[in-house]
Amino acid sequence: MIDDNLVLILLIAGMIFAASVAMNARRPIVFLYAAIFCTAILKTPQLPVVREKFAATEIFMLLTWVFASQLPRLHRHLPSDRVVKPLAIAFVLSCIVSGMIGLASVPATTIDMPRVYAGVFVEIANYIYGVLIVLTVIRAIDRWERLTGAVFAWILGMTVASLVGALATVHLAPGFAYEEGTRRICSTLRNENQVPSMILPLITLPIMASAHRHLGLLPRVAMLGLTGMAFLTALGTGSRTAVLMLVLAAVALGLMLTQDNKARLLFNLGQLRSLAFFFALAVVSYFVIAWAAYDGNYSLMRTPSWQRPAALLIEAYNGKRNLDNTRPQQIRVAMEQFWKTPVFGTGPKLGARVAQTHGEVHNTYFSLLLEAGIVGLLLHLALLFQAARFCWIAVQRCPFHWYRMMGKSLLIGLLLLVLYNNTMLGLRQRNIWFLVGFMFAYGNLVMLKVPPPRTLKLPFWLKPWTPFFVDHSGYQRPAAASNS
Repeated sequence: MIDDNLVLILLIAGMIFAASVAMNARRPIVFLYAAIFCTAILKTPQLPVVREKFAATEIFMLLTWVFASQLPRLHRHLPSDRVVKPLAIAFVLSCIVSGMIGLASVPATTIDMPRVYAGVFVEIANYIYGVLIVLTVIRAIDRWERLTGAVFAWILGMTVASLVGALATVHLAPGFAYEEGTRRICSTLRNENQVPSMILPLITLPIMASAHRHLGLLPRVAMLGLTGMAFLTALGTGSRTAVLMLVLAAVALGLMLTQDNKARLLFNLGQLRSLAFFFALAVVSYFVIAWAAYDGNYSLMRTPSWQRPAALLIEAYNGKRNLDNTRPQQIRVAMEQFWKTPVFGTGPKLGARVAQTHGEVHNTYFSLLLEAGIVGLLLHLALLFQAARFCWIAVQRCPFHWYRMMGKSLLIGLLLLVLYNNTMLGLRQRNIWFLVGFMFAYGNLVMLKVPPPRTLKLPFWLKPWTPFFVDHSGYQRPAAASNS
């Protein structure tokens, strides 16, 4: 019998949720912000068939679509439309064709045929959903404050995941923050490998915000604290990819700041140099401490998660251990099968069944090559390339210093996720799709010369963060407006 208190809690939560939906029905952008934030919170009950693929993010995306008619339209024909829409449609069609061909090749006598069909259709739906996220973000973000609001929602989600992860690293988090068995830190996400894809792609933004000349002391300290928590969580997960992403982010940020001659107008460069020094010192200290504490007997079950990246990387460098045994074997098997079905692949979700890769291939690009063929892979890469190209051109043209640095951070974020997707099947996570949408939306705002808001009404708790949302550094009031 269900506990009466639990029923009461669920009833109250349901009433609050319904009231929130009613209050924001005319402002569906709020639901999009909530969806972005909730990408950091995947510890929700699993449903049949779709399992972890339907969580809080999906609820808020559905609400965004239900009230999408309330979203204003920036322009009838957006600059990104001629690139995004053809690629999006072609990618979806290629996945559908691949799935149909793959199902047709499955023997009719297969015992678990309903499960096979369900798996293929859910995976195709997942790809369609990712493409719809990109298109929705592009449509919804019609002003600079909405782009910065969406990015800030990501940072808030990143804060939650980093806080729980940091507490887990020092053994102060509740049990859900650890994977069962291995006790690896997964924070508020499903597993430890998902954590870096949430907390690290936009890590350069809180670093820069901590030295922003126009932000107050409290926001700058908060951003500095977030950076520290993200660093601690990334190491605590035991992910080798996370360590590499941290180093790459630091190098990219350094290059970005040295190449921008107006960075000194926006940031306290002395503080950023100090951060760079302490970051390098922290990385070196981590490897020294982890290696000193390492007992020389690596074990997934016994070696503490925070020691694993250092132990593996050092032993691999010394030739004592392979950096990875699973992925190279999976990729070899996937490539052998690819040459049998090179055009459209085996069909989504059928790769492991056909190629015997012992589970999904832990590499986004080889997984696509196996299951969607060369057509699916090239279309996906074309979408990423066009997002990077579109954003890069916009960054060169953007007259607003803070927004220009934000565009560069989006580019760094894509680079980090591309690296991450080399070690995981990342298309089932929402982060890559939201980020691609941000980049196209950013390009549209620059290409259409959308000015930043002159004033912005924010909730009282966000007022200290106003310089994060509003950038007047390159603002020139239109002549028509000045005459009025």
